[in-house]
Amino acid sequence: MTGLLDSPVRNLVVGVCYVLTVMAIATVAYMAAGWSFRDAIYMVISTVYTVGYEEVRPINTPALNIITLSLIVLGCTGNAGLSLHSRRRDQRADLAGRRRDPGPRAGNCVAAPRRAR
Repeated sequence: MTGLLDSPVRNLVVGVCYVLTVMAIATVAYMAAGWSFRDAIYMVISTVYTVGYEEVRPINTPALNIITLSLIVLGCTGNAGLSLHSRRRDQRADLAGRRRDPGPRAGNCVAAPRRAR
């Protein structure tokens, strides 16, 4: 029996499409509020990826508040879902024994050895 969430590739594609759709709708919404494409896409990217720089323009109308709050909730939720998908995929690979053992130095910075003089 296969369920809706059994295909990792399908889940990844759906998650990426979700995030891109949220970003496109928010960009169009900011542009409908009078922002240029450049300002709108900058605001969308810095919000969805939680960079948190200053707003490009003031968020001073109820419409802009709704757009921004929706973008924060929906965009960050989509990114969290993608991160969760990636983590589940790694856990499945571990359980199936398909993941390569990176060895004892995984994740550590290793300085280059000194040359003999």
